[in-house]
Amino acid sequence: MENSKFDAWLKNRREFSEDDKSRCKGTICDIVEIALDVRKHGLLALVDKLPQLTNDLFLQKAVTLIVDGVQLDEIKENLQKKGK
Repeated sequence: MENSKFDAWLKNRREFSEDDKSRCKGTICDIVEIALDVRKHGLLALVDKLPQLTNDLFLQKAVTLIVDGVQLDEIKENLQKKGK
């Protein structure tokens, strides 16, 4: 989704507070940046991204598990436990 389209969609979401919208947009931008780096440089490029993800501990944990080569099912299980 293009940034302008996403911005327009997010702006019209009344069920989210402005703080929620700001956090959501920041997380989505982080995920897009991560995806682009992985496409260009491979999974190990994520190691350099970890220090930048200190604002979102959930995303930091997910990226750490991916870099460590943990299987998808284990990642899913681990992240679902953290959310409870």
